[in-house]
Amino acid sequence: VHVVNSFEGGGMERTLRVLLQRGTPTQFRHAIITLRRAGDFCRTLPDDVRVHELGIRGASRFSFLKLARVLRKWRPAVVHARGAGCWSDTAFASAIAGRPPLILGFHGIETGRGFTPNQRRAARVGQRLGATFTSVSRAGREMMKDTLRLPQESIEHLPNGVDANRFASPGDSQRNVARTKMNIPPSAFVIGTVASMTSVKRHDLMIDALADMQESAGDVRLLIVGSGSLRARLAEHATRRGVSAKIQFAGQREDVTTAYHAIDAYLCASDSEGVSNSVLEAMACGVPVITTNVGDHGILVRDGIEGVVVEAGSASALARGMNRIFLSPAARNSMGQAARRRVASMSLGDMLSRYEQLYQRRVFTDCPKTMSVALAG
Repeated sequence: VHVVNSFEGGGMERTLRVLLQRGTPTQFRHAIITLRRAGDFCRTLPDDVRVHELGIRGASRFSFLKLARVLRKWRPAVVHARGAGCWSDTAFASAIAGRPPLILGFHGIETGRGFTPNQRRAARVGQRLGATFTSVSRAGREMMKDTLRLPQESIEHLPNGVDANRFASPGDSQRNVARTKMNIPPSAFVIGTVASMTSVKRHDLMIDALADMQESAGDVRLLIVGSGSLRARLAEHATRRGVSAKIQFAGQREDVTTAYHAIDAYLCASDSEGVSNSVLEAMACGVPVITTNVGDHGILVRDGIEGVVVEAGSASALARGMNRIFLSPAARNSMGQAARRRVASMSLGDMLSRYEQLYQRRVFTDCPKTMSVALAG
């Protein structure tokens, strides 16, 4: 059972779907519990994946009781909370639902302001329950160790992987088709992002950076793929900055490969990340990346080689990085090729093997059953 806060259709959700589709069904049966809404994302899951929606609205001090009732009924062999936003409900529900083997996964801070008091409390409860903690980034592992005071041996590095066959560099014809599908003029220089519209992703800074670029650049556009509660506010912000005609809000799309094939550079402006799945996917498609120096991004993307690394929280820094990519087509092409080579060793198969090995250790060591429960947020 995989329990999520809600499905926003971001990189983590796509990784979860791959895990459900390509895991080993003879060893594990998977199901999903969403703390809030299930959304359209669940319709794309395999038919044998059971989905249960708790439908919690707003802040709730007792939402973990609803989750605990489901866990008691399903009696999971392992509970995996993917995302610190699910830690509190998951840890407390597990404590009163038979204490199944527990995994608390960390993918990055949702707010950019550090761990919340509830997340710190949940980490302490998780420690007492003997939880295994995981982090998709080495930076996140260090943050958990130092901030939450967790012993390093209790935190596993569980890096993301990318499907290099699905996400591949496009030929000229594929690029033209992709631009036609995305309604992008052939001659425009397009910077794109694929991310849920939440505050930590800093779409507002992307818009500000584009406005700064308009004073010195030609036909530069911003393609935003994703959904979220900030959509209307960001559209208003684009209008105030005078760049609404240069921004395309493409909404939630399953064919994200089309977006990567249509853009000239990928932009990550986040205040906090572990290792962004979308950055990996863009790099696998041969797209140079402009990213803030968060999580492991400053290691993954080497400045001037696979892309440009800038300080977080600065629209002017983003604009300078975008200009570096825009003004040098030769460097842009070289960076895209280097980006593809950089992620070649980060295979999806290796990632899936790491997940399965982790589940096997927790399930067959602590509780020899056949159902796994993962909670994602």
